[in-house]
Amino acid sequence: MAICNNVYTDCLQALYAYRNKDCIEKMFETLKNDIIDGRMHVHSVEAWQGKQFVLFLALILCKEQHKRLKPELSKTHHTFHYSVAALKDIKMIRNQDRWV
Repeated sequence: MAICNNVYTDCLQALYAYRNKDCIEKMFETLKNDIIDGRMHVHSVEAWQGKQFVLFLALILCKEQHKRLKPELSKTHHTFHYSVAALKDIKMIRNQDRWV
C-alpha cells in the first residue's frame, strides 16, 4: 500500500498530480533547452511579453509535433531530436510554377 500525504484524498489523485507535475517539468525543459537559444534579449516589457507569447506558441507546436511523431518513432527507434534534425534538412525549391 502506498503512503499518501493528507493533501490528497487518495493515492490515485496523488498519482494524477505527480504526472501533471512531470508533464509541466518536461515542457519547461523543452522550452529551456530546445526552443530558447540562450538569453532573451529585450528592451521593453512589451517585447518580453511578445517573445513569451511566441515561445508559448512554439512550445505548443513542438509538443503537438512530438505527439504525432511518437508512434512513428517507436517503429524506427529514432529519437525526436534526430527526426527534427532530419526534417530541417528538407529543402523546397520553386521551379517556375511547381515546388520540388
